[in-house]
Amino acid sequence: MKFSSIARWLSLLLASSFFVYLCFVFFKSDSPNLSTSSEAYVLKELQNKQSDKLRISLLLRLQEIRSVQKNMPEVIRLAREIRQLAGPLGDSLSIAKSLSPIRGEVDYREQKLMMPFFPGAINAFLVQKDHYGAARLSSSYGAILLHSGKALVAQKHLLFALRTLEKLDSLRNCINVAINLGSSYQILGSNQMSFNYNEKAIQLATRFQDTTGLASGLMNRGTYYNDITKEYSKAIQTFSEVDKIIPAHAGYLRAMNQYNLATAYLKAKKFDLAEPIFSDLLVLFTKEGATEGVAMVEKGLGDLYLLQGKHLEAHKHLVASVQLFDQMQLDIESLKSRILLRDVYSQTGNFQEAHRLSMVIEKLNDQIFSAEKAKTFGEMSEKYASEKKQLQIQKLESESIYQRFGILISLILAVVFFFLFRYQRRIIREKRLSYSVLMKQYRLEQTKGQTERLATDETEDLFDQLWKYYVQEKPYLDAKLKANTVAKHLHVRARDISALLKKKGYNGFNEFTNRFRVEEVKSRLADPRLAHLKIESIGVDSGFGSKQSFYSAFEEFTGLNPKYFREEILKG
Repeated sequence: MKFSSIARWLSLLLASSFFVYLCFVFFKSDSPNLSTSSEAYVLKELQNKQSDKLRISLLLRLQEIRSVQKNMPEVIRLAREIRQLAGPLGDSLSIAKSLSPIRGEVDYREQKLMMPFFPGAINAFLVQKDHYGAARLSSSYGAILLHSGKALVAQKHLLFALRTLEKLDSLRNCINVAINLGSSYQILGSNQMSFNYNEKAIQLATRFQDTTGLASGLMNRGTYYNDITKEYSKAIQTFSEVDKIIPAHAGYLRAMNQYNLATAYLKAKKFDLAEPIFSDLLVLFTKEGATEGVAMVEKGLGDLYLLQGKHLEAHKHLVASVQLFDQMQLDIESLKSRILLRDVYSQTGNFQEAHRLSMVIEKLNDQIFSAEKAKTFGEMSEKYASEKKQLQIQKLESESIYQRFGILISLILAVVFFFLFRYQRRIIREKRLSYSVLMKQYRLEQTKGQTERLATDETEDLFDQLWKYYVQEKPYLDAKLKANTVAKHLHVRARDISALLKKKGYNGFNEFTNRFRVEEVKSRLADPRLAHLKIESIGVDSGFGSKQSFYSAFEEFTGLNPKYFREEILKG
């Protein structure tokens, strides 16, 4: 028994070893040995005919090598080749891996080519539970969307990236995300949120000594001064400081800072300082083939010459900027250039062309906002349609809990509102019933000719004098009437009047006076000739100092709302 047991274990061990060997041979034949692979090995293997799957693997390895070498143009080219091979295979994960190493300056045309692949790539990382990879791609996708003018959709992806990276404690990677989030909030008009996120980026960049991130954050701070607070001197100072800390390799960032500095000089009307910067940048961007940079500088020069009254030069540069922006489909920037071009036509007296351009601007403005809404919904639909079945099921399961909870809350609220509605209707019926009773009582008094007498059973001289004075002189029509004024007229002390009114059951001088004012209002509301006057005006004319004091006193003495009283009394 003992021998057979040992033999059984030995045979299992041999079988396991053989299986491991087969797996090693199989995987080795299907992919390069990445641990020992080098650039030369990968390039050599790529020259041979390989399956698409193996070629994608080799290209990803080569892209990784180029990324370490910081050869970004080659990284971008390899990503394009990987997408072409992986797309027909439905290999979203390889596409996601090819997009991950892309960093820094990417031409706008290349960004547009990459854009459709991001939603599927992000989901591919999520399926693999690679939250870090998904966050990094969401950060890049948000930046590209922001550059395309889709700030609302960009913000959603940037917020996801920031929260995920913070949760993973990858704070260094949060710097650029926070900067782009600040830009998205600025585009959407939330200036304070924009400022807060940008300051957060500056703090993180300072903490990690990231000079490129710090320069970008400070540049956005300068833009905030330039565009929002209109503190042009602060903007100029900030852009000048940024120029000193931008790393030597960040040429595009330096050029954009110079553009911002020139724009700040332009807004501060320092044309002699702005013009040479714009001119140098035009030469630089033209030489490098940076179409968007050329368009922005052309617009800046057009604006500068327009402010100087050099309409011929302004026209030339603005027309060029419109053509370039249209070519790149940057509609918002094109719209801004057209507005400046319209000003050129207006100032030169070419009103026919200015009117024609105004019509184009109005149409383009409508198209931009309606198109942006359609694009937003379309992209969201495309995103959800491209998700894997597993993710859809998981999402639906998690959402169903909230939906059931929402339905329950809705039912509870519906029941509460139903009973509140019934209670409100009962209160209104009771109030109308009480109003009806009070109106019947008032009409009965009118029919019997009983005009309210505030002190019919009083014979004291002082009270009679006071009553007579109020009836004949109507001092209560003065909203500023004081007890001292009445006392002076009756040649008595104010405290004697107060004591007398309290003895007769009044809370004080104001209550006595307000009763006369209410009677005055009632008589005026009952007069059909005054039906065109507003109720509040009648209250003021009757001596009340405010709408609130008028309504309160009227309901206190009559139990009725003034509007209801007028409607009922005028019915006859």
